[in-house]
Amino acid sequence: MTPSVQRPSGRSFLIDAVKATGCLLIVLHHLAFYGPMSDVVDNAWPELISWLYDHGRLAVQFFLVCAGFLTAGNMAQY
Repeated sequence: MTPSVQRPSGRSFLIDAVKATGCLLIVLHHLAFYGPMSDVVDNAWPELISWLYDHGRLAVQFFLVCAGFLTAGNMAQY
């Protein structure tokens, strides 16, 4: 029998998924533009680098909105 993993009360899977995706996109954006091999990646996958340049920076806004929503919800309980 495998142990079941329970989510803490008040946690939303959707918000956690958006935050995780935002974190991943932020890391990929930084690796694509500020990492030591960014020129190599740009030559190998120019479409991906172009997409990250255009849209990867929006992940910060998603991450901050989710964090603000969760903080406001946590503070509203007091």
